Amino acid sequence: AKLLVTYQPSPSSQLLSSLAATAEKPVALSVPKTVKILMPDDTVVVMEMDEYLKGVVPHEMAPYWPMEALKAQAVAARSYAATAKKFPEKGADVDTTTRSQVWSLTHYDTADQAVRETHNEVATYNGGIIHAFFFASCDGRTRSSEEVWSEPLPYVRSVPCIHKGPSLYGHGVGMCQQGARAYAKEGYTYRQILTHYYTGVAVTSQSPPQLLGAKVSPERGDTSTLFTFQVIYIDQDDDIPQVADIFIDGGSHVMTYIEGEHHSGALYE
Repeated sequence: AKLLVTYQPSPSSQLLSSLAATAEKPVALSVPKTVKILMPDDTVVVMEMDEYLKGVVPHEMAPYWPMEALKAQAVAARSYAATAKKFPEKGADVDTTTRSQVWSLTHYDTADQAVRETHNEVATYNGGIIHAFFFASCDGRTRSSEEVWSEPLPYVRSVPCIHKGPSLYGHGVGMCQQGARAYAKEGYTYRQILTHYYTGVAVTSQSPPQLLGAKVSPERGDTSTLFTFQVIYIDQDDDIPQVADIFIDGGSHVMTYIEGEHHSGALYE
């Protein structure tokens, strides 16, 4: 039988204070492309986010569980990884154990599907990605963060749970994995599962790069007129475009970066 992870460790008081301070006015975050993983031999491996999650989901939740539960786990694990900076002294975000999230090279088709079909999706509160706590099993209700730790976090409030085990199996804060399984069997979608366990959150997907506010000045002229073309480029990964050209009458003209941050809006001219 597949064993579930028994718990996530208690977060540090420093982390809790930081999460509480930013919950109502969060720093805008996007899903990082990569995760820095501290391996058992103390080396750090940089891995694509979804590749990392394919090694997490089936080791945090049994891969034969309902697909909607696996998708809920994928989104929770992505949200956790996106906000985790567990080992700054090692230059790593997470490790491969229950100190953060269990990871293994062993993949399963069901878990891979859950990760693919929730690509870039995270749980957000007030526009910021939440630190998505989860645990194995509860006794009919989850716990608010301050019942277990020191700080009240608005997105982890005590809620009733369809799963009524004899006792808590884990810290009790956030998503109950056995509960997610039971809700999925009842026909809940992964979004419904997540919004049940994480109070006031939205399940959102990172947007692809966008071009906004394109304009040309002057608006009219002839072949002797010097025209200026401008556009705002937004990429939530904060990546620069590989090519920044404008095509006019079959010809390519290079556009130049002027100002601004790519994740919020960079002006090209």
